[in-house]
Amino acid sequence: MTTLGDLDHSAPQQEVPRGQKTLRILAAVVAIVIALGGFVALTWYAVSQVLIAPVMNSTQRGIDSITTYAETLPGVDRFVSSSFLAAETTTSQSPNAHAYVTFAMVPGLPQAQVEETADDLITWMSGREENSRVRLHVELLVDTGSIGLSTTDGVTDARFDLLWMGADDSTLSNTRVIWASTPGSVPDDLSNDFLEVQLTPAPGAADSAIRESWEPRLAEIAPDGILTISN
Repeated sequence: MTTLGDLDHSAPQQEVPRGQKTLRILAAVVAIVIALGGFVALTWYAVSQVLIAPVMNSTQRGIDSITTYAETLPGVDRFVSSSFLAAETTTSQSPNAHAYVTFAMVPGLPQAQVEETADDLITWMSGREENSRVRLHVELLVDTGSIGLSTTDGVTDARFDLLWMGADDSTLSNTRVIWASTPGSVPDDLSNDFLEVQLTPAPGAADSAIRESWEPRLAEIAPDGILTISN
C-alpha cells in the first residue's frame, strides 16, 4: 500500500544548464568589477580635488595679491587675464604652482614710465618669492606690443631694448618679447636663454627683410632665442 508519506507532491527540480551558469557567473564578476572601478574612480577624483584645492587657493591668492598691488600703480591701466599651472614635480626649493597674470599699461604712457612700473612690479614679485610656493609670471601690454617680466637683475632691461626697437621699427605693427615655452610647460622667465620675440609685420612689409634685421640683434641677447614672424 502506498502511504501519503510515499507521495512527493513537489514540482520536479530543473537543473540549470552549465552554459547559463557560466554566463551568470561572468555577469556577476563584470558587475563587481564595474562597481569597484567606479568606486576607485570616485575615490581618486575626491582625493585629487582635495590635493589640488590648496594649490588653487594659494595660486588665486597670489593672483589677487599682485592684482591689488598693480592697481595702485599709476602706470597700470587694467587687469587683463590670469591662469595657473600646477607644477609636475616639486622640491622644498621649487614652487608647487605657477600663476600667469597680464596687465595692460595706460595707453600712450612714455617708455620711461613703463619701465618704472615694471621695476615696481619686479621688486614686489622678488620680495614675495622668498616666502611663497607660487611663482608669478607677469606680462605687460603696451601700445606697440608686450613684454614678459623677469625677477633676475638685468634680464628685463635687455627685453625692453628689443621691445622699444620694435616700437621704432616702421615695418612692424606689434612686438611681443616673451619667455619661450611649449603648451603646458613652465616658461623660463628667469633668464633670456630661450627668449622668444614674436613680430607682426606692418601692411606691405617683407618678412625676409624683417628677419634679416632682427636675427642678429636677438642673437646678441639670446643666442638660442626664437624669432617668430606672423600676421
